[in-house]
Amino acid sequence: MYDLQKFTLRDMSECGLALRHLGNKTNSMEEASNYIIQHLYENLIDKQSGKNAWVLIRFFKTHSYIELTSELQEYAQSQLGNHLPDDSLKCLTLLATAGELPEWNSRHKSGGHGNSSSK
Repeated sequence: MYDLQKFTLRDMSECGLALRHLGNKTNSMEEASNYIIQHLYENLIDKQSGKNAWVLIRFFKTHSYIELTSELQEYAQSQLGNHLPDDSLKCLTLLATAGELPEWNSRHKSGGHGNSSSK
């Protein structure tokens, strides 16, 4: 565990090493991002309170509009109103999330990010 208030160079090196190894056992970027988010959420703490340093932590990746699934393209269009986006439009896509509330622990249940709770 790392104290976020006193995050040292050694802590940064150890945490970085742990993060690099997390991707070795994954088959997708989404899976790797979930491991990264969970590691940070569980291991960065406030030593004074003993609680997580984060209330909510998220991992986003930029994708071109044309690379989004049709469902995410529809969501992006709904956010742009009547404007039809160019295929090269860069869109932030939520890949992983962790937090205090149950709905914050699934990108599919996260409100306002192109994901619905019905997935």
